[in-house]
Amino acid sequence: MIPGDVAAPRVDPLGGEPYSGDETEYKVECVKYAEKVGRYYKIWLKWAGHDEVSWRWRHELVTETKNTELLKEIEGAVAVERDRLL
Repeated sequence: MIPGDVAAPRVDPLGGEPYSGDETEYKVECVKYAEKVGRYYKIWLKWAGHDEVSWRWRHELVTETKNTELLKEIEGAVAVERDRLL
């Protein structure tokens, strides 16, 4: 799976877990910026060990991490985007 992508759930004919098999965790190097899309925010991330920047939805990241530093970076980027849109 490409860092930042979300695997689409698949129906397993054998009844297995849809996300089983991809337990890879990627380390976020930094939050680059946030982008408001409708009611939601895309958070653009730089991944450790990768050159590309990719996005994840804010609400997904917030539920998936307990890293307080990352959460602060996310909220900081969202605040900058909110101010930009005023």
